[in-house]
Amino acid sequence: MKPIDIAIVGLGQRTFKKALSDITNEPKHWRLVAAIDPVEEQRVRLNALFPDVSTFANLQELLEWNRIENEHRRFEAVYIAVPYHCYREILPDILSLGIHVLKEKPAAMSPEELSFLADNNSAILTTASQRRYGSAMAQMKFWMERIGSPSTFEAQLQLCIPNLGEGWRGRSSLAGGRALADVGWHLIDIIIRLANPNDEIIPVIEYSKSFHVRGSHGQDCEDGAHVVLGFSNSSQEITAHLTISRIGHQATEQVIITGEKGVLVFNGSEISVHFEPGANTEPCHWRPSDASYYEMDVTKMFREFYIQVCLLWRLLPAGWSTRTEARWH
Repeated sequence: MKPIDIAIVGLGQRTFKKALSDITNEPKHWRLVAAIDPVEEQRVRLNALFPDVSTFANLQELLEWNRIENEHRRFEAVYIAVPYHCYREILPDILSLGIHVLKEKPAAMSPEELSFLADNNSAILTTASQRRYGSAMAQMKFWMERIGSPSTFEAQLQLCIPNLGEGWRGRSSLAGGRALADVGWHLIDIIIRLANPNDEIIPVIEYSKSFHVRGSHGQDCEDGAHVVLGFSNSSQEITAHLTISRIGHQATEQVIITGEKGVLVFNGSEISVHFEPGANTEPCHWRPSDASYYEMDVTKMFREFYIQVCLLWRLLPAGWSTRTEARWH
C-alpha cells in the first residue's frame, strides 16, 4: 500500500518537537508533501530539513497549489497545530474538500462550533489525544479488572506556570477555556476512557466551576477549575472529581480509582494497585522502563489516524465517497 500524502498546517514548537518526526520517520505510512506557516523563518527551517516539501504562507496558497498540482486531491490528510482561535478559519475549507484532519486540542472553542464542524464536514476530524495511546494508559486499563467495578475517580493536574499572561494563551478570546480546554484536556480524556471504555455512556457534567485568581499577570483566562462528571447506566454509577490548576507550587498529576476490590493509583510516573485490608493479594507496582514513553504516545496516535484514513480511503467499495458520510472522532 502506498503511503498517504499529508500536509502540515502550523510549523511551531509542537510540530518540530514531536509531530514532524512521527510523520517523516514512518515513510510506509506518510509522505509529507506540503506545509504552511505565516512566519518565513519557520518555512525556511522546514525546507532546510526537507527541501522537497512545498511550503506556503497561508491556507489559500496551499489549496490553490493543491488544485493546480493535480486534478485529483494532491494530499489526503493534514495535521494542524495552530493557536486555538485560528482553527475556525482553517478547518471548514479543508474539511469541505474531504481532506482528513488530525488537529491539536481543543476540539473547538465552543459547543456551537463543535456541532458545526461535526455536521458540516465530509471527512474524518479527530483531535490529538495522544495520552490515550500510551503505555501508562494501557497498564491502567489492564489493571482495572483487579480492583473490580469502579465507583469513584479522583484526578488532579497541577502546573506551575511562571508567566501566565504571556502570548495568546493568556487571553480568553484567543485561548478559550484555558484551564479545562488546554491544561485539563488530556486528564479529562483519560478519565472518560477509563470510566467508559466502550463509549456506552455519555458523561454528565454534574458540577463545573472555574476560578480566576492572578489577574495581575495580565491574563484573563481562568487559573483552574473543579469538575464533577457522572457516568450512569442501568447497572453502574461512577462519579469523577477533577481538579485542574495552572498556579500550583509544583507540577503534580494523580489519578485515584476506587473499585469494589481495591484502589488503582497513577501519580504521573508510577501505577500501583492496593487491595482492601485482609485481602490475600499483594499490591502491584508498575513504572515505565522507557523514559520517552510520552513521545511514543504521539507515534501511536499518528498510526491510529493512519488506520482511520486507510479504512475510509483505501478499503471502501468502488464508487463510495467520503463526501456521502461525515465522520466524527
